[in-house]
Amino acid sequence: MDSVRRGSVVALAGSANRGRTDLRPDTSERFALGESRTEKRMRRYWFTGTAPAFLAGIALTLAAQALIDDVTRAEEAWIAARMAGDKTAYAALLSEEFTWTFVTGRVTDKQQTVDNLRAAPSPETSKAIRVYRDAAVVVGTARLMFEGRPITERFVRVWAKSGDGWRAVLFQATEIRQ
Repeated sequence: MDSVRRGSVVALAGSANRGRTDLRPDTSERFALGESRTEKRMRRYWFTGTAPAFLAGIALTLAAQALIDDVTRAEEAWIAARMAGDKTAYAALLSEEFTWTFVTGRVTDKQQTVDNLRAAPSPETSKAIRVYRDAAVVVGTARLMFEGRPITERFVRVWAKSGDGWRAVLFQATEIRQ
């Protein structure tokens, strides 16, 4: 088979390939023709620059997603413990320094928060999770009854990663007045 190189386009001659031009000939034709300097540079760049960066990006994305999944599991455990009124499971999710700031400004510590826990449906309506290495911030909204009246609140829950998993260190709510 005869071929004529025209820049990066290879025109293939022969009965089966008459009039056909390929930007990338198949492997057997490329080796038969030899790679151009540009093709060698591109291949070298792919394997030494682009591919490792691409794979590192995928690894970072997977690692970040794994952290988000861990925090999501902690969030699900938080909601399950609150819905069931399970004080033991709830206490295990809170750090020793945990504080809860209510919409009124009242603040409770871990022990007071656990003591006040009552089984109730989850009032959360939306939330977003952001992870920063060993800390995570959950921002969301909830609709609930507070001091005998219905309210909508925006909340922030902060999680810290410790040796034995994620622990909530802060919950703060602000009423959304409409």
